[in-house]
Amino acid sequence: MKKEKIDNTQKQPFQITDAIWNRVQPFLADCPKVHVGNPEKCRLFLSAVLWIAGEGTTWSTLPDRYGNWKSISQRFRHWCNAGVFESLQAYFQADIEISNILDALYTSTLYAKTLKTRIKKSLKSQGFKVKGNQISLPNNLDKPKIRDLHAQAVHRKIEERKKGLVKHEPFLLKQFAFGEEVVPDKVNPKLVEVHSGSKEELLFRYASLHWSIPVSSGYGRRLRFLVVDQHTNKLMGLFGLGDPVFSLGHRDQWVGWNKEDRNERLHHVVDAFVLGAVPPYSFLIGGKLIALLTTSNEVREIFKNKYKGRISVIRERENAGEIALITTTSALERSSLYNRLKCAEPNLSAQPSVPMERLEKRLVFERVGHTQGFGEFHFSNGIYGALTNYAKSNAEATASHESWGTGFRNRQEVVQKALANLELPKSWLNHGIKREIYVAPLAENTCAFLCGNDSELNYYDQPASELFKWYRERWLLDRSKRDERYKEWKPEKWKLW
Repeated sequence: MKKEKIDNTQKQPFQITDAIWNRVQPFLADCPKVHVGNPEKCRLFLSAVLWIAGEGTTWSTLPDRYGNWKSISQRFRHWCNAGVFESLQAYFQADIEISNILDALYTSTLYAKTLKTRIKKSLKSQGFKVKGNQISLPNNLDKPKIRDLHAQAVHRKIEERKKGLVKHEPFLLKQFAFGEEVVPDKVNPKLVEVHSGSKEELLFRYASLHWSIPVSSGYGRRLRFLVVDQHTNKLMGLFGLGDPVFSLGHRDQWVGWNKEDRNERLHHVVDAFVLGAVPPYSFLIGGKLIALLTTSNEVREIFKNKYKGRISVIRERENAGEIALITTTSALERSSLYNRLKCAEPNLSAQPSVPMERLEKRLVFERVGHTQGFGEFHFSNGIYGALTNYAKSNAEATASHESWGTGFRNRQEVVQKALANLELPKSWLNHGIKREIYVAPLAENTCAFLCGNDSELNYYDQPASELFKWYRERWLLDRSKRDERYKEWKPEKWKLW
């Protein structure tokens, strides 16, 4: 909910009282982002910031009693860039007195002007071109440049997760195979469901930090899996399934449903929010195996057992727990993982004497279009905390359903509201990287079912064992003979801290 703005027109002494300073000083002394130095000068600095915020004037008008205005303004910019005020807000969020003081800062012209400058510098530092009120991608965009554009957001995610994972890193690295341990003709994958609070969840979170783009945690219903090679007992890859976005034009066109059908049956669709193989198995095109396994009978059944009978928050109806369609998007524009990914139809066991190249094949993931390039990853490199506090103090949250509470719906709304209040274009949410959209129907009649024409799904029969046999014959054995780089990989290469 939008906070009532502080009336900064009333003249009052903007000082940090003894009681407030006694609470703030110990926090600042332990904060790695800031050097307190002389405590009294630091206290006077904070009082100077509040004076400027309250007066709504420029730094050069700061009274001499606060010190040199140039030094104070420089220190203020340093604290902003380091995220000190966001750290104060997070630590003292239950302290009404300190929260109100920080809110006075967030609603000030001083903070808004500084934040606008920070946003522009942040976008430039990531590689975006900023000219006036326009942002654009660098010239000659390719996959390495797209990785570079995401690098700061990925680094930020790694730093955010460090506290909960760093002490476990020695154990987690042992869950990855040395290349020399992998014996291609003995690889034997097993699906392992990830449960909250488990060591598998730690491994899932740790491995996800190594992706080229920051990985979402998924929304709503969520099912996560590790894929483990039973021969080495080491991680091959992982994937996560969660609720899909409500409106996705190319997906909706492919299904052919209208708004009423979509409202009624979207719960039969899930989105693969993360998917991929880890080294050394990634050198053996293991990502294709992970993608195939998302469509397996076993995953469908586990999802059904978990969600069948549950009452949905929005629809307030019992969930059947049946998946009809999986959607996903590529990480770096065109995807070599999903592109032309096919599997044998019928399965390999049914026709053991038929050469693989003559087996009839079915496209598993179908490319249906591109995203429009909207998102907020380019505001996730350390400035998102500042945008959140600014939005909370200056904008109204618009939760679209009362059951969701009164907060902002998602990160994109936070950024959008902050940009609007800063008088920056909401078009800045369009980073311009258009990711490919893929759909994987799990039944012969997926579209007919989702459109309401069929009442039951006629599922493809896809046991995980058969999908692996296809991957083994089609990619694994051949690649292991032609490319032996996998043998050189060592887990220490993935050490983060």
